[in-house]
Amino acid sequence: MDIRLFLKNAEGENHAKKQKKYNDHPYDIANFLDKDNISLEERHILLKKIYIPPLNFQYPQTLCANRKLKFQNSYFTRWLWLAHSIRNSGAYCKICVLFGPRYAGINLVKLNTLVKTPFNKYKDAGEIFDNHQKTNYHKSCELMISSKESIQKGDMIPISAIIDKNRIKIAKENRGKIKLTIEAILYCGLQGLALRGHRDSGSLNFNNNDNEGNFRGLLKFKALGDPVLMESLISTNKNATYLSPRNQNEIIDICNNIILEKLIVEINSAPCFSILADETTDIAGIEQMSLCARYVDTHKNIIKEMFLQFIPVSSMTGSALADIIFVNLKKLKLNINMIRGQGYDGARAMIQFNGLQAFIKKKCPAIYFHCAAHSLNLAISDSCSLPLISNCLGKISSIYEMFRYPKRQNILNRIISETPGPTRRKNCKKLVQQDGVFDIKQ
Repeated sequence: MDIRLFLKNAEGENHAKKQKKYNDHPYDIANFLDKDNISLEERHILLKKIYIPPLNFQYPQTLCANRKLKFQNSYFTRWLWLAHSIRNSGAYCKICVLFGPRYAGINLVKLNTLVKTPFNKYKDAGEIFDNHQKTNYHKSCELMISSKESIQKGDMIPISAIIDKNRIKIAKENRGKIKLTIEAILYCGLQGLALRGHRDSGSLNFNNNDNEGNFRGLLKFKALGDPVLMESLISTNKNATYLSPRNQNEIIDICNNIILEKLIVEINSAPCFSILADETTDIAGIEQMSLCARYVDTHKNIIKEMFLQFIPVSSMTGSALADIIFVNLKKLKLNINMIRGQGYDGARAMIQFNGLQAFIKKKCPAIYFHCAAHSLNLAISDSCSLPLISNCLGKISSIYEMFRYPKRQNILNRIISETPGPTRRKNCKKLVQQDGVFDIKQ
C-alpha cells in the first residue's frame, strides 16, 4: 500500500474517533431541545455548561450558493449566545433553546431556526444572527437571565418579594436563625464536642435545666440575652428552626466539603505527597479506614499531616483496600501520580508481597514506611521482656502506687516546695525510705 494512502486512512480513522467522542458530549446543546422536564434553576446552571467545540475542531461544510461554507470559531466571540451542536451539525441560540417560548409573534408562529432546528446555511450568517438577537423573544430571554443574576448578587429584589414584603422579613429571620445554628455547629466542631445525644428532639425548652446536649445548650445560652431569638426558637408555629439532626448533618457535610476543597488545593500544589491509612471499627460495628495525607506546605515550608476522610470498608484484602484508596483519591481530585510514599501499620494485609503496599506500588512509585507510632509501640512491648527495663517499670509503678494517696501526695508536695533545687532529690529519697514501703538504691 502507498504510504501516503496509509497515512491518509489513519488520519481519517483518528478524525472519525475524535468526531464520535465530540458527538457523545453530555452538554451538547441538542440534548436540551426538549426542556419541559428541566427546571428553571437547572436551565440557569446548564447555560454555563453548554459545550463549545475546541479551536482545532473541524466543522462540517455545507453547500450554499455553489460555495462550501462552515461554522467559524469567531462567531462565538461576536455572538455570545451562540452554541454549535456537533450531533446535529448546526448552530443554535442557547438562550432561546433553554428559556425561549415555543411560539412567538402576533400569529404565534412556531420557532424553528436557531431554536428547534439547527442553522447551517452560513452564506448570510452574520445578518441572520444580528436579526435574531433583535427579536422580542430573544430579548425577553436575555432579560430573564440578567434578572436572575441580579437577584443572586443582591442587586435586585425578586418580584415575589416585592409583592409580599412579609416574605423579606421571614427570609431575614430565617437567615439569622440558620447563621446561629452554623456558628453553634462550628464551635462544637472546633472544640471537638459531640453535638447531640438522646435528648435533642423537639423545640427548645427554657423552663427546665435538663442537659439537652452541647449544640442545643449553646443555642439556649445564646438566646438568654435575646428575647426575640428566644421566641423564634421556642415557637412551634414556625417551620424554619433548623434544629433537627438532618439539618445539623447537612451543615456538617457542607463544612466538610469546604475544608476538603481547601486541603485538596494545598496538597495538589505540593510537588508530591504520601498517603497514610489505618482501620478501626466504630461503635456501630462498621469497619472504617482513616485516610490521611502527608505533604509539604509550599507557602509555609513546613510538613503537614492532614486527615482527609473516614471510608467504610467491607473487605480487608490488600487489593480491595488499594482499590478503595484509589477510588476515593480520584473522588477527592488528588493526583495519584504524585504519590511518593505510603505508611501503614505492620498488619499482613498491609505489608506482605500481596498486601496493600504492593498494589499501591504497581500504580505509583510510593515507598512503604512502617508507621512510627506502631513501631514505637512494638519496640516498647518487646523491650518490656528485658529484666533491666522490667525492673525499672516495676519501680516506677511502685512509686506511683505509693504517692497515689492524697496524704502522701501532700507531704511530697510540701517537701518539694520547701527544699531548694540541689538537695530536693536527697530529701525525696529520705521520705520514701522512712515510709518503709521500699528502699531506693543509690
